[in-house]
Amino acid sequence: MNVKVAFIEGLELPEAKADIIMHLPKSGPEADPDYPLRIRALARQTSCYMVSAPYMADNSVEMAWISPEGETIQRSCFPDAGLRPCDDVTVFNTAFGKIAMCCDADIFQPQYARLAALRGCRLLLAATARIRIGCRLPDPGELLRDGEGALFLAGPWASAQANGIAIAFAGAGGGQLILPCSATGDNSGLGKAEVKWDDLAKAAKEFPVFGCMNAPLYKRYRKELGA
Repeated sequence: MNVKVAFIEGLELPEAKADIIMHLPKSGPEADPDYPLRIRALARQTSCYMVSAPYMADNSVEMAWISPEGETIQRSCFPDAGLRPCDDVTVFNTAFGKIAMCCDADIFQPQYARLAALRGCRLLLAATARIRIGCRLPDPGELLRDGEGALFLAGPWASAQANGIAIAFAGAGGGQLILPCSATGDNSGLGKAEVKWDDLAKAAKEFPVFGCMNAPLYKRYRKELGA
């Protein structure tokens, strides 16, 4: 099965056909209380599945998967100080397979993607304005921050490689599909607009690092979270 992902900045639907549409974050979590209503209204205009940017709600940061079947909400597990954290990673079934969301700063916590993968997640939908798309990947030894403080895609890229999963990443200014390196033609790990489940399975078979990981360690960490 193939899944096409599109990224949008405003409230206009993409011209090209897509299965999943991700709304790009701006300078931080949306603080407008009407934002979720606008995204739901946009979702009703299309048959695609819609993923919101991170937004503020009830003293927490959360994002939403909106589908004809209903909504799934994922709050940030590692928010800024003073905000209410979530204590679990939700992996849910969709028509495309098992998917999870990664809200705001959680993408910088490698254990988050690992917990999702241990639960069978194949596609992680991540969004944060803390990374600006358009920056190149750093060469070995370079700092992970450029002169303006924009973080590179090194963290999401590493999570995709370490767990054999696809990550659709929505950052400030653009989106990027990140795949296991062997699932991309140039071995860069940077995809175009489509996730091919067969390529993910092939990548996991050719590079079985995930099968060698210490699953009990992450299960213990999950228990410490209270999940």
